[in-house]
Amino acid sequence: MSSYVAFGLGIRSNLDLPELMAGESTDPDVEIELGAVEGSTSPKSNGGIDLRARPGEVFLGWPGVGKLTIHDGKRIVVDPETGADEAMVRRFVVGPALAVLLVQRGVLVLHASAVSIAGRAVAFLGGAGHGKSTMAAAMYEHGHPIVSDDVVPVLRDGDSCVTVPGFPQLKLWQEEPRGGGDKRYEERARGFGERPLELQRIFVLGYGDEPASELLHPRDAIVELLRHTWCARSMHDLTARSNLAQSTSVAAAVPIHRLLRPRALEHLPALVRIVEEEVRG
Repeated sequence: MSSYVAFGLGIRSNLDLPELMAGESTDPDVEIELGAVEGSTSPKSNGGIDLRARPGEVFLGWPGVGKLTIHDGKRIVVDPETGADEAMVRRFVVGPALAVLLVQRGVLVLHASAVSIAGRAVAFLGGAGHGKSTMAAAMYEHGHPIVSDDVVPVLRDGDSCVTVPGFPQLKLWQEEPRGGGDKRYEERARGFGERPLELQRIFVLGYGDEPASELLHPRDAIVELLRHTWCARSMHDLTARSNLAQSTSVAAAVPIHRLLRPRALEHLPALVRIVEEEVRG
């Protein structure tokens, strides 16, 4: 068994998880173990992750990768498919599984990426392909440490909100020559910290002709938080009421902006400057 720390939780696992920070935990918050998981992945998942939830237990299945169950926010049982790529199995655990586990523990979990600017956190929300990891990578390359990529837990702390860092993994995009798009790869992020950070701003990513930022009305801000909450649809019957209350609380405490970006990567430096000016000004 190895010990790790992620999202403020002490984790003990007999599955090697080198993506996480090593830790010491004689009384862990979470235990991860390899074992048999009953049930099969629905063919309706179309290659995506199949999620089935009931009180106290969530089943996740990923075709070609494996199955797992998350129990009461405390235990994850992992059943990889024969021949599955080990890196993909680990990504299944440290991404979707830990996100669901945090939801089971009553935490609002945003499908977002976050960086640290002058010791406070800034999060970027967006749907698949909207560039939240790309934006976080651009901030990182301008000297702002990664807080979390893809899974951002948010907790109310008095009059403000805080987020707890995940693990030092960062998706990066490298532009391919001759207009061939961009290629994703991952690296271990530098300057990663483990302490909770005040969440100072949230930016909802969208597309526009020119880089721009606009403050959202609180009603619209709540809608965006609900749209970008992990498992909001799949676990709706179990979490809808708490998600609404938590999103309303966060929108009251944290300014939420819409950040418009052209699709071309050459505009990223301008977006970085806009974010820096909003945060520091």
